[in-house]
Amino acid sequence: MKGVVQINELLDRYMEKLRDNDTLRMISSWPGIAGSQLYGVTEFWKVEDGVLYLRVKSPAARNLVTLSSRRIIRDFNNAFPNHQIKAIRTARMS
Repeated sequence: MKGVVQINELLDRYMEKLRDNDTLRMISSWPGIAGSQLYGVTEFWKVEDGVLYLRVKSPAARNLVTLSSRRIIRDFNNAFPNHQIKAIRTARMS
């Protein structure tokens, strides 16, 4: 046994790992990138091979994403320069 560890030390270690996780940072940044019009009707899913995948609530939400795609790509790439996206794909939320 390594010994007794304070709970706050364990939490600090865990939170540090979360801060280093790019996907979690992307999820937490999505509301700011999406903006008020898209945030309520979209959900960040993943980034893979230069494509940002989003889940949308409706066909109208999909249209909003399409109309805002240039801004979304620009803002996302500014926020995450190591994960440059070139396209956005959407899927309907279940």
